[in-house]
Amino acid sequence: MTDKPTADKKNKKNKKRSAEIIGVFAKHNFYTNGFTPSELRTTLEDLGPTYVKIGQIMSSRTDMLPKEYCRELEKLRSKVSPLEASIVREVIEQEAGKKIDEIYSDFKDEPLGSASIGQAHYGVLLDGTRVVTKVQRPGIAEMMREDFALLKKLAGLVSIGDEEEGEGGGVNLTDIIIELEKVTEEELDFRVEADNTRIFRELCIEDETVVSCPQIIDELTTERILTMTFVDGYSLSHTERIDRDGYDRLEIGKAILNNYLHQVLDVGIFHGDPH
Repeated sequence: MTDKPTADKKNKKNKKRSAEIIGVFAKHNFYTNGFTPSELRTTLEDLGPTYVKIGQIMSSRTDMLPKEYCRELEKLRSKVSPLEASIVREVIEQEAGKKIDEIYSDFKDEPLGSASIGQAHYGVLLDGTRVVTKVQRPGIAEMMREDFALLKKLAGLVSIGDEEEGEGGGVNLTDIIIELEKVTEEELDFRVEADNTRIFRELCIEDETVVSCPQIIDELTTERILTMTFVDGYSLSHTERIDRDGYDRLEIGKAILNNYLHQVLDVGIFHGDPH
């Protein structure tokens, strides 16, 4: 049986959040003609980190949204405000059951990157292994689950696309939310990402001198923290640096293509979010 004071408190919290969501929707005039691409992006930004994450996922789902919406939502992939270093250290110590100086000989408080669900930090373990530890934002899992529950209730009020275009012109937002909820639930458990990384490393890497993949540090990986070996490098978009460093772009392209063909044709799984 649910404790009544607890249930009442949760109901009040949900009502308050629902009012905030409706207020943001009203601010962007969703009830007039539905969301335009830019209005959808700015609305998600105003709604907070849960919705920014939803937008980031949606930006790559051209199977779910019109291309013009996906292009606009790509703008949400920018850096978000980082967690305070003290909070990051507290989460790691809680999950690992050890103090930071009992885990790392060096730990950088400045994050390598910060996103809606977590952020990554560079460190060196006591045995000298260089690693990256991803830390989940405290309370983000509960917040996102509550927001998804509210979103499903409110989805019927919102339309995306132009219904006047005929069949296929509009998008069923409820179906999108349900699909995104499934994806996000997996992302909230870092052990899922760890398992996928292990599988990829075991099955999809033929020659580590050509294509590599980080190793998971099992004892420092839980639902809320993920630790893997540090792999140095830079983006393929830095073509001038690639040329300056003496690499052959054609050979790099062949290596990537051959590895993807191996993933798809030989293994039957592939990496869906390469950087």
